[in-house]
Parts: sequence; structure tokens; C-alpha cells
Amino acid sequence: MPARGLKRFKSAHFVWFDFYKTFSAAAIEKPKARHLTVKLDSGERLRLKSIAQAKQRTPHFIMREAVTRPLDTPSVKAKT
Repeated sequence: MPARGLKRFKSAHFVWFDFYKTFSAAAIEKPKARHLTVKLDSGERLRLKSIAQAKQRTPHFIMREAVTRPLDTPSVKAKT
């Protein structure tokens, strides 16, 4: 009898493992982020920092918004 219960446990374990492997966050492909460098002079960097502080955001967030906002317009989306 104990072997039968163990067999049922093993089969349930493998079913759960296959389910987990299929739907885990690691199995779902995420787009890989690539680095992009923008050279700013010290005046532009200070302006960016002051804008970020005024909006209570990071400079990184402000830069991402500045890049992605024009890309999200309908005319640009229609061309791609």
C-alpha cells in the first residue's frame, strides 16, 4: 500500500512541476532591455534633475517618458 500512495504523490508532483514550469514567470519570455546612451551636457543634466524633482520622479523616468511618448502617437503606430 505505501508504494501506491507514493506513486500517486510522484505523479501529482510531476503534474504540478510541469504546470509550474509552463506558467512560471521564468518561462514567460520578457523583452530584453538594451542600453541606450544619451550624452547630455551639465546644463541639460541639471535641467533634467530639476524637472524630475519637481515632478517627484527619477531622471530615468523623465527620460523614458520623453522617448516613449512620441512613439505612442497614432501616426507613428500606423507606420510601424
